[in-house]
Amino acid sequence: MKQIFTSAAILLGGILASGSASAAIPGIISKNDIPDWKVKIQEMRKSHSSASTRSAEAPGTVITEAPEGMPMPCMITYSGFFLNMDHIEFMDNLIAPTEVVYAMDGSVYVKDLLPMIPTEAYIKGDYTEEGNIEFKFPQTILAESDPDYGDMWMDLTLVHSSDLQTEIPTPVAENNSIVFTVNFEDMSMVMNPLPEGTSLATVIYPDDMWYGFSVTAISITPGNGDKEGVELPEGVESKPYSYIYDNSFDSGGVVAPGGKPDYGYHVNVAFDKDDVYLGGIFYDAPDSWVKGRKEGNKLIIPGKQYLGTMSGIMDFYLMYAKWETAAHEKLVLLPLDTEFVFEYDETACTLKTVDKDVILLINASDEVVKALQMVEDPTYIYQPDASGAPMAPWGLEYDAKSSYGIFDFNLPKVTDDGVLLFSENMYYNIYVDGELLTFYADENPDFKVDTSDIPYDMDETSVVCEKSTTWHELIVPLVGIETVGVQCVNVWEGEKYPGTLMLLNIATGEVTTGVECIGASEGESSVTYYDLSGRKVAMPAEGIYITRRTYSDGTVKVAKEVVR
Repeated sequence: MKQIFTSAAILLGGILASGSASAAIPGIISKNDIPDWKVKIQEMRKSHSSASTRSAEAPGTVITEAPEGMPMPCMITYSGFFLNMDHIEFMDNLIAPTEVVYAMDGSVYVKDLLPMIPTEAYIKGDYTEEGNIEFKFPQTILAESDPDYGDMWMDLTLVHSSDLQTEIPTPVAENNSIVFTVNFEDMSMVMNPLPEGTSLATVIYPDDMWYGFSVTAISITPGNGDKEGVELPEGVESKPYSYIYDNSFDSGGVVAPGGKPDYGYHVNVAFDKDDVYLGGIFYDAPDSWVKGRKEGNKLIIPGKQYLGTMSGIMDFYLMYAKWETAAHEKLVLLPLDTEFVFEYDETACTLKTVDKDVILLINASDEVVKALQMVEDPTYIYQPDASGAPMAPWGLEYDAKSSYGIFDFNLPKVTDDGVLLFSENMYYNIYVDGELLTFYADENPDFKVDTSDIPYDMDETSVVCEKSTTWHELIVPLVGIETVGVQCVNVWEGEKYPGTLMLLNIATGEVTTGVECIGASEGESSVTYYDLSGRKVAMPAEGIYITRRTYSDGTVKVAKEVVR
């Protein structure tokens, strides 16, 4: 079983770097007396806030709620340049849903005019004397607001570049507008041609960095394109299945220790007589369903099923492909009438791929491969229970900076027994020199209360970043630190299942199993025993166990002990 992400997955989030749009700013995460650290943080916050505040002369602010008027569902087709990680790519005839609102004040608003701007953003235009519609720029979008670091703004504006491959585009100073010619018979509209080298884009203020798409052609057509996704029929219940695979994409090709798959996501399977419904078969389309049929012990899923519009960019479909060569150098689409077949074991409740050469795509074209995500040889296993301890953290690395350190690690979402866990039921603890690290709310606004438990899905804060899938990153203070460690805990039906504590020696790079957590207070109130697989043991016999001791002040001490 393998999960593959193409360049199109990366394609959804690039920024053309003439500098960083918003540098990661460390936060203060403990009450240790670190004067230089605190001064550094305050200076960075002040600098970032002043640099990211939009001037009062902003020409207009995009609204994020539908204006009062007559809304009309439409489809928007656009072509232009997309910034990939290492090159500029021209993309033609991309289609996405939009909405045109003919407002009570006589203006015209278009929702999500440009890909990759914050969704539900309505751009304002006005009628010209000729009866066309003109949109004047720049129009300003509040992309992100943070009480500590200030606001980040994006300007929707015309930009110009004589050669996008070698020259960063710059905003146009004069005649900064686009005009749509309107066909009043069907209310369709087409953007008038732009001067050579000019395109419509979003730029990050104040650095004028082009972000995402730079569009050269736009047309808008009334209607929803007759695209309807599959929905689970009312009254039909689905069951949770797991799809598990290794995390090699996110770890530079390095598979979890022991070669065990350590990541996956949940898929829903439902039956309605001979109809079968699969929900969330793609990680990037968790709410999408596809429909098939049951024939004996086979589940047959037709291709080209509409999955929706992803990230406000383009429509995606379930498609099938195969590698063109044995060297896996190129994928080619299979005919549109291709059907994917699972072997269904009704007793074991498993779905296994019949033809392992057929690859599932979440694809943006019915002619060529434009895949957001690809899945090879999936096996789905019925899994109503998600108890058990997570596999041990791995890939621990520490990068020491002048006044702080960056701690990277992988937290598997799978138990050693191959049970896929729910990330929303998991949290992790950080240990610095054996002491449990507490995050104080009065020093770090990302935490609402004082806590040592970091939610697994907590992301994009001044301290915590979920890099991708299981890969996490944490900023910790560096004041004579010798070891840093991490332990992940799964909670299922009120029961806690602690995983193994792994410790990294910063000087040597050696990673060891944490035997004892220092700093536990006196006054033990309870002790819980777990075997080495993370299963709770009521009456331990002789052997080695993990103990979790809770003290009267709330401190928890985890250790490996021998019971004789």
